[in-house]
Amino acid sequence: MIKDNIKDMTKRILGLPSRSDRLNDKGVSESKRKRYEPAFSCFDEAIKLNPRHKYAWFNKGSVLSDLSRYKEAIECFDKSLEIDPKFVIALNNKGNALNKLEMFKEAIECYDKALKIDSKSYLVLSNKAFSLEGLKKYEEAIEYYDKSLETNPGFLEALNNKGSILNNKLKKHKEAIDCFDKILEINPKNVFVLANKSRALYSWENSLSDLAKMKTGIEAEELLRQSADKHAEADEIKKKCESIK
Repeated sequence: MIKDNIKDMTKRILGLPSRSDRLNDKGVSESKRKRYEPAFSCFDEAIKLNPRHKYAWFNKGSVLSDLSRYKEAIECFDKSLEIDPKFVIALNNKGNALNKLEMFKEAIECYDKALKIDSKSYLVLSNKAFSLEGLKKYEEAIEYYDKSLETNPGFLEALNNKGSILNNKLKKHKEAIDCFDKILEINPKNVFVLANKSRALYSWENSLSDLAKMKTGIEAEELLRQSADKHAEADEIKKKCESIK
């Protein structure tokens, strides 16, 4: 063990990868091939050689998260953060694991720590928005999706999630459709987003129909006409989805 440590130190001084680094890299390669047990063996051996190898702890945690073993993953992220408390991606991934466990307040604590280090991280901003959505703080969630999009306007996942909140939670159907349309300008055949737009149109149709019931005469007729138009447009998009599939 002492000889191994001396060799690793020498290689680091020379700018060469240590044995623990090579094992960590091999673990990442094995995990990409979905060879999880060999990957864990590599990470564990790297950690045995260098208990302060933050990347080995982090990568082991990331693989555990991929396997839905979130509590174990959090333990690994914590080990990584003990070594480097400013390791932003570890804070982010720990927050993601906490989100999966529906521990939204704890997740936000992780994201807030990460944002103190990197306030422009569009991923962290978006993930915090997801936690706020989990806490039913929908308006605040929209604010964070907007902050994420300010940093990275091409982050379509944040735009889709924003649209979903606007439609499903805030009943702002037109604004939701605007979000989905921005995505469809880039990828017109995105079936998932097309389906979301179709659902938003059906929701808008129902809102217009309900509003028409409270009106009379020409005003009611106009609302019913608009409702029918939304239904027809939603049906057309639904057919488009089916043709793409």
